[in-house]
Amino acid sequence: MMKKMLSGLSAALLALPAAWAASSSVPPATEDLSQGAIDYNISVVKEAERQIEDSARARMAAEAQAKAEAEAAKAKADAKAKAERAKADRVRAEANAAAQKAKRERQAKLEKYQDQERELELELKRLEVEAARAKVGNDVASDNARADLAKARAQLELERMRVEIRKLEKEAGLESEPKI
Repeated sequence: MMKKMLSGLSAALLALPAAWAASSSVPPATEDLSQGAIDYNISVVKEAERQIEDSARARMAAEAQAKAEAEAAKAKADAKAKAERAKADRVRAEANAAAQKAKRERQAKLEKYQDQERELELELKRLEVEAARAKVGNDVASDNARADLAKARAQLELERMRVEIRKLEKEAGLESEPKI
């Protein structure tokens, strides 16, 4: 854009001396100019145009370089942010995995304790049934032992009474044969 404007300006400047020379109202200072002076003026204008173009190119190159550097810095910052997000995601994933592992371990431990509790409850019930059976067995054994003891006492009492009866019969003179 700048180049077009400069080209248009330089063309207008080049056309001016020719237009003044062709017209009758040529400024008095320009009538005395020789072709060398005109060529010199043209070269000065062309040099100024070249310097302006070079300056514009340098400014555009600097702007392009600054834009490229800004884009590179932005890309670098984006890459750094992406790496930091990836690291944060990885740390978060590791923390979640550790938390899940701890939760599974706690759950396994809880299940183990619950299993042990059920086993102990079953063992306790089994022992209660066994104790009840033993009690029934002890009661029967005790009853049998009491019955045997009562029978033995009755037998002893019977024997004692027979001895007494025989003794009395002997004393009375009546001997009878023992009845068993």
